[in-house]
Amino acid sequence: MSGERTDIPCQVCLDLWPLVCDGVASEESRHLVEAHLAHCPSCRTETGEAPSLAPPAPPDDGRVLAALRRRLLAGGLLLAGLGCLVGLAITYSANMFYNLILLPLAGAAGALALGRRWPWAPLGCFGLTYLWLFLRAGWELLVHPGSMGWGEGLSFLLLSPLLMALIYSLLALAGAVIARLLAFVFRREPDGPARPHRPGGAT
Repeated sequence: MSGERTDIPCQVCLDLWPLVCDGVASEESRHLVEAHLAHCPSCRTETGEAPSLAPPAPPDDGRVLAALRRRLLAGGLLLAGLGCLVGLAITYSANMFYNLILLPLAGAAGALALGRRWPWAPLGCFGLTYLWLFLRAGWELLVHPGSMGWGEGLSFLLLSPLLMALIYSLLALAGAVIARLLAFVFRREPDGPARPHRPGGAT
């Protein structure tokens, strides 16, 4: 159109400048600001920009999702680790049977955080449990030397932690399997409407 305005006053350009920077100005306003800055050194000095304005780059969805996954992974592993540590702390105490609930929940948190690598959740529980109880049994033998015979002390040091680690890892495995099954069920897309059957093979 011959009467289309191609220039704007300096004050209008400066008023539109924050909107252009935020990416909320219309395409026409952005072009008007571009055209004005192309021949107005004063406004270029005020805005500190070159004559050509590029639209703001859209956020990188891949990086945002990757950062979100990292946070979810760290949070899930933290919950799983804390659950295992609390379970180990109450082992051989009157509250030990709370582990029937606590360890499956820890396994579920680890499985949901790890995704396809979910088997590492019960395996991690096994390793952490065995290491903790092995060190605890070793400390008991050091503090009370001679309280057990050689065979009994070896069983207390090796077999007892192994048995508890197996039990705890099985509890964590149960929670992990249940969590993965629930995740699979809720992630599955609903089936489409069934197509009516027509006799004679007609489609």
